[in-house]
Order: sequence, then structure tokens, then C-alpha cells
Amino acid sequence: MGANAAEQVVVVLATSSGKTLIAMVGAALEGAGTTIMILPAVALRGNMLDRLGKVGIKTMLWVPGQAMKSAPLVLISAEAACTTSFLEYAYWLESRQQLDRIVVDECHLTITATYRKSMMRLGSFV
Repeated sequence: MGANAAEQVVVVLATSSGKTLIAMVGAALEGAGTTIMILPAVALRGNMLDRLGKVGIKTMLWVPGQAMKSAPLVLISAEAACTTSFLEYAYWLESRQQLDRIVVDECHLTITATYRKSMMRLGSFV
């Protein structure tokens, strides 16, 4: 997205070693655009909201049908990320040159959570 070719980064670190912190720092930088973080579980979303509140990063929960607006960090469920509305939202951010990155938290679930169709479909949406 943007003027340059898209870059993809895969970060593999041990549990509790700071993978999520990488996305949080990116969203907190001066002049940063929007980071979309896709969270596969409701429990992760609650935990993430608590953590973000403590460090003061402005966050928005996105759901399909929501008005087009942005924040430094946008949290979205895996199910919502597999909708046409999400693609429209991401393209809207990108067209305004506001989309910095899309992060899939617990991305290993896209290939291991075969019981959950949205996680299996997520790779083709982002």
C-alpha cells in the first residue's frame, strides 16, 4: 500500500517477549498513521484494551458498518476482518495515506485453528 511496494514482516519470538509491543510502539510514534491489529479472541481484546489504556495509546474498536474514522490503533476481531466492510475500511485508510500496517496477533492460528473458518480465511483478506 502507498507509494512503495508493500513490505511484509514476520516476527517470531517466544511467548511474552514483546511481539505485541512492536505494534504498540509503531502506533505511538509521533506522526504515525493507523495500525490495524486483528485479534483472534475476545479475551485478547480485553487484555489489549487494558494494556493500551495504561500507556495512553488512543484506540478504537472497529466493527462492520461503523462510520469511517481512524485512530492510531484500531482493534478488530478476526471475524470482522473477513468482511467486505473491513476491506473498504482498509482501502479508505490507504487512500488517505493513513494506513501504516496491519498486524495479525496470534497469526499462527490462521493455519492451526481449523475449527474457526474466519481464522483460516484471514490470510486471503490481509
